[in-house]
Amino acid sequence: MEKLNIKNNGLKSIPHEFQGSLPRLAELNISGNRLETFPSLYWDDIKILDLSQNEVKSITTEALKTATSLETVNIKCNAVSCLPEELGQLTSLKELCLDYNKLQSLPDCDDDAEEEAAAKMAPQSWIPAIVSSSDSKVIWRL
Repeated sequence: MEKLNIKNNGLKSIPHEFQGSLPRLAELNISGNRLETFPSLYWDDIKILDLSQNEVKSITTEALKTATSLETVNIKCNAVSCLPEELGQLTSLKELCLDYNKLQSLPDCDDDAEEEAAAKMAPQSWIPAIVSSSDSKVIWRL
């Protein structure tokens, strides 16, 4: 199975039964549930993750360590207030949708070493170009 849709089930976490199973999973739709944190992913090849309309408040560094192959992440309609610097380590990430969250600020590179590291990532710096923006809608294409 390459696509799994488990939206609108009231889930607070990804069911443990999925850990280690579904080795070819490339797309997971877990929108409309009750997740409060960005989940750790158990699949090496997952490319698309839809976490929209959950209760996500945070994206942990630990969860990002398992998300290295993600290309598209939809996390709109949650309660995310800040983004971790480690988000820049997701070099495969092409689209990050953060509409209708509670973002207070964006991470930035404060010193020369961080700026050099960001410049070497993928073909672009991890700080995205905003391609669509309004008062409560942000879509980034990296």
